[in-house]
Amino acid sequence: MPADTSAWLWLLPVLVLLSLLARVMILRQQAGHWKIAAFDGCRDLIGGSLLYGLTAPPLGLCAVLLGSMLIGWEFHPAALLLGALLSYVGGLLPALACGALAGIARPWLPRWPGTLACVLLGAALGAAWFVGIGWSGSLRSSLVPALSGAIGALAAALFHLRHN
Repeated sequence: MPADTSAWLWLLPVLVLLSLLARVMILRQQAGHWKIAAFDGCRDLIGGSLLYGLTAPPLGLCAVLLGSMLIGWEFHPAALLLGALLSYVGGLLPALACGALAGIARPWLPRWPGTLACVLLGAALGAAWFVGIGWSGSLRSSLVPALSGAIGALAAALFHLRHN
């Protein structure tokens, strides 16, 4: 990674930790003690991170690949399998961050507006990650990461926010 383009990517874990701290501070009175609020916040953070991190990258990239294969009228099952395996290379960290932020904000996310917020967050993090690591500065080149991030976040959010 070039040092000049990826320096701001360190803000991602800082954003997640500050969001967790804000949740604990806001919900500590409702939970009865700050330790209970911190436990609930960490549980939702870890659950969201694992769900989004494990499911969103392969689902999102395979959906984009399948769509491009259907447009070109060429179907390659090996490309889907390879895409599912290689999706973790570029999509794991944005998916973990999206899941962590969705888990932290879960008490305030109703089902459908929350799903839309997760889709927008997944698209933004997917595109920003690839632009940040020096993929290319153009918006056109970040369309595939944004689209696969949005589709992966949609699939994970539908499951994650089903009881909200």
